[in-house]
Amino acid sequence: MADSRFVKLLSIPKSIYVSVKLLGWGGVKYALKLPIFVRYNCVLNCLDGKVIVKKTPITPKMLSIGFSSTGIFDKKYSRTILEIAGLIELEGPVCFGQGTRLSVGKTGTLSLGAGFSSTAESTFVCVNKMHMGVGTAIGWSAMVMDTDWHSVMNTETGELYQAAGEVYIGDYCWIGTRSLVLKNTLIPNGCILAANSTANKKYNTPNTLLAGTPAIEKKHNVITVSYTHLRAHETLRH
Repeated sequence: MADSRFVKLLSIPKSIYVSVKLLGWGGVKYALKLPIFVRYNCVLNCLDGKVIVKKTPITPKMLSIGFSSTGIFDKKYSRTILEIAGLIELEGPVCFGQGTRLSVGKTGTLSLGAGFSSTAESTFVCVNKMHMGVGTAIGWSAMVMDTDWHSVMNTETGELYQAAGEVYIGDYCWIGTRSLVLKNTLIPNGCILAANSTANKKYNTPNTLLAGTPAIEKKHNVITVSYTHLRAHETLRH
């Protein structure tokens, strides 16, 4: 169930503020266009970072955050939280749904392809480098993070395993509900990560169903058939 027009009107003042903060003074002239559209009850923990728009003009609502299209989540108490200290790169319109927790650390770069979307109550933690491809969709209550917050040392060799890595999710992927994508993961174009699965390595084959904990390749030559992905089918075949 989509948010009402009244809710969107209530969201205009906060959206202007967030647009100016994250686009910088150069974005003031665009602020009234609401390029960053944030739900009125979104929690703003930090807005010291920056949003850069690449390869496309700045348009209204090109970064939509916290609005609902899912009827089974409580709109009043399922609040979005923003903690943006690093860099967000936009290559087109994207959408983070209701109840999203989005954290980009000072040293983090989050790159978002056109048409990326998440539905509800998913968590994104980026302290290093994270990429979400064109047309990729994230199911509700999923988590994507490029750090496990602590380094680990091999007691015999002294080798240090760094806390942070990179996450790369290709174009037209579907990340299922309650799934987990961890650091040093690469998911190729057109892949599906099944619900309640954990991706924690570099996968090699596009258009593959990945499932399990840790996720392994289960089926090949598959795509998600939905309105969002139909146009991707021919692209991925060629």
